[in-house]
Amino acid sequence: MSGPVFLLFTSGERGLASRLATDIGTGVHGTSIRRVDVKGVGADLRLSATRAVNEAARILYREQYLDRQLVVQFSADHFDNVHSSNIHSSNIHGRSAELAFALAFVAAAVERELPAMAATGIVGEGGVIERIDGLAGKFSAALSVLPDGGTFVFPAANESELADEQRHRAAEQKVTLLPAHRLEEMLARLGLPITRTWLAEPFRGLEPFRFEHASIFFGRETETAELLALLERRPAVLVRGPSGAGKSSVVLAGVLPGLLRRRADSLHWGLLRPHDIERDGDVGTEHANMVRALIDAWRHDEEGGAGSVPVDGPLPQSATALIEWLRARGGAQSLLVIDQLEDLFESRLHPATVEALAEFLAELNQDSVKLIATMTNAALPALAQIPALANCFRIEGQYVLEPRHDAAMLETVIRAPAAAAGLSYETGLEAALVGSASHGGTDVLPLLELLLTELYERRDRATNELRVADYKTVGGLDGVTSARAEAVYGELTASERNEVPLLLWKLNTLGVVETKDYPETHPIHAVLVAYQRRRLLVRDHDGKATVLRAAHEALLRHWSRAVDERRTHADAIALWRDLMREAVQSGRGERALIPAGPQFAAASALLRERQKWWTAGDAPMVDYVKRSMAQSNRRQVIVRLALGLPATAATFAGVWWLWNAWRARFETQIDFGDISVPGPDYVVAAEAYLRRLGIVVTARVPDSARIIITSSLGLYQGRATEAGKTEHFLTLTVESGTEPVSFTLAFDKPPRRVGLTRARLWAATQSGVTHPQWTAEAIDMSGTVIDKVEEELVRSFTTVPGKQFMLVDRDKGPIAAVRITSDYRLLNREGRLVPFAAFRAMLLNELVLYY
Repeated sequence: MSGPVFLLFTSGERGLASRLATDIGTGVHGTSIRRVDVKGVGADLRLSATRAVNEAARILYREQYLDRQLVVQFSADHFDNVHSSNIHSSNIHGRSAELAFALAFVAAAVERELPAMAATGIVGEGGVIERIDGLAGKFSAALSVLPDGGTFVFPAANESELADEQRHRAAEQKVTLLPAHRLEEMLARLGLPITRTWLAEPFRGLEPFRFEHASIFFGRETETAELLALLERRPAVLVRGPSGAGKSSVVLAGVLPGLLRRRADSLHWGLLRPHDIERDGDVGTEHANMVRALIDAWRHDEEGGAGSVPVDGPLPQSATALIEWLRARGGAQSLLVIDQLEDLFESRLHPATVEALAEFLAELNQDSVKLIATMTNAALPALAQIPALANCFRIEGQYVLEPRHDAAMLETVIRAPAAAAGLSYETGLEAALVGSASHGGTDVLPLLELLLTELYERRDRATNELRVADYKTVGGLDGVTSARAEAVYGELTASERNEVPLLLWKLNTLGVVETKDYPETHPIHAVLVAYQRRRLLVRDHDGKATVLRAAHEALLRHWSRAVDERRTHADAIALWRDLMREAVQSGRGERALIPAGPQFAAASALLRERQKWWTAGDAPMVDYVKRSMAQSNRRQVIVRLALGLPATAATFAGVWWLWNAWRARFETQIDFGDISVPGPDYVVAAEAYLRRLGIVVTARVPDSARIIITSSLGLYQGRATEAGKTEHFLTLTVESGTEPVSFTLAFDKPPRRVGLTRARLWAATQSGVTHPQWTAEAIDMSGTVIDKVEEELVRSFTTVPGKQFMLVDRDKGPIAAVRITSDYRLLNREGRLVPFAAFRAMLLNELVLYY
């Protein structure tokens, strides 16, 4: 059972203590306080008690100590100093009871044993404990009522007011002094396990603060309050500033938790990073990826999320449909955070996708969804080029976040997390940290967090003290990044160190390292694990993906080895970036290939020299350079042929004829391209065409089936398939029926192998694209099946890659016939086979016979 809780107040100059009695009644399931009452007082103190209890209840609900709505009633002997005029004047004594109300509620609500407590303090928004007046009198009153082992809880902002003599008196009476910064860290220090609010490590290193780090995000309360006020007035807010100013941290760890504290029961928030939208050469596919990313923005399990369960049915394709989807999940109000908006203006995505996203966001904003975006100042001109999005924010909705390095802010960043985690600083260390961080620079805050992290990891664990000697060992603020990175380097084996230049190349070019690009035995994996363990590399997508990136740009700017690598290979890095930008433009048809000249020579050399480092992320650039080299080679061949054409024309023609004659003896290639299909709605009977090639249709199921050749334009207006060598396909069609269909092709000249190509498929509608399950069987002269290839029913909402299959004779004699069977049905929930696939039979794009 918890000890008593005493409320402290003043009567004139004298401090008084009154024991709080707390009665709690429970109601239905829910996450709010239904009513708070205080017997014998006016409306002002009831409001003060309600405010304090609500802040404490949010923590208890989040920590899952509570699951029901509560009615809370307090009573005490007397409340002598509370007057209605005190609440709204500069005299704030009337609110100093709030911390005691919060603690009395917690002590009564949870099944944990807490010490006897006497408390004074104002509980501000977000659970911040604010300073009070009259601490000396209240301290004396607390000592007069607390038993041995009791705790005096007061605002950390008042700690300097306690004299050494008062501290000595508390120690003599075995009373613990507990200066509090925030409600949740104070509860943790009282012995109440806080796992979903407070974090095990008080510092973030180079990593940005996310929503879940709100309880250790200090120093930006002013900016947070200003942004919350601006968001109340404006439907969209743009937070811009230089790189490293802390824009993402303020929004995610400051503004979002602040909004939820105000509207916890009604607000749904989502987080979209433009870089998360998967790039694709096809505009339609990129648009589908964009919609999926918007839906996924809200599909998270944090407070205010829509949950991570799969989306049933087709994705909402319009802003209105998305808003209805959110409302169906209980979100009366919706907010979308667009983090790192500058990524949208890179050439990575197709311009049509960027325009579509801008229009979608504008429609969401016009239809009640609030937007708050972070962006670098440098991207402001690019934003102006997209009026649909720029008009959402306008100048009135822009908030410029400047890097802050004032002493008060730095002292809060240094002291508050340490105090919350029960850490102390060796004499002189705090002053050294503030002094070194006050010189300015865009990287000061992340470097300071990294230095604090390094000192925390090296702390004296017996006393929980951060030490001056460790500060000097790591080189202070300027040297900590390099010291930490080089310490990891020193722990690597020789083979692993050889991969560090590859790591730095990837971070300087692609900006990420994709672990699945390398086999499991590759030493790069050990390098990545080592640097991730020291929090210098982090996993993308909040730790869920296989992509790793630098925890902060400061790593590449301050690690001496990284600086040297970037300086040595500056030209190659700049060339790579130029080529990648041009490659994306070329892929969209906006740029020609590289002409002959210095850039072509440099690009060719880069491709050769770093060939072993190319991975999937480099593919657009590598393909662009290779196509440019192929174009150059073709031009050289044409020039040479033109110069020697009179002498070589006859020879070339003869060789070409001999080659085709020789090839015809060993291979028959059938791509259906030499036949005319008059239009998209026409099909051509295939049997006469096949007979000319020595192929006979000997069986079909059902008998009414037709073997046809159709054009890709006849399949969803050309949007469902991508032609291979030609735009025509061999397939089977029937008027009705749901049973499997098949046809058999017999060969006049039996081959040893038969190659079949199934075309690439595209999603022409919102429901995706489907292709039936099918089987191709090789049959010998005796009618025995000697080989088989097959494919399960395929479904995709983007693309299905084309695929080649091969039937071989297996040394059992030549292949006399091939039977192709297709089944477009799928088992439903009742266990019945029902029609499902878009096509009745396999789409055969090419048939090759090898003799």
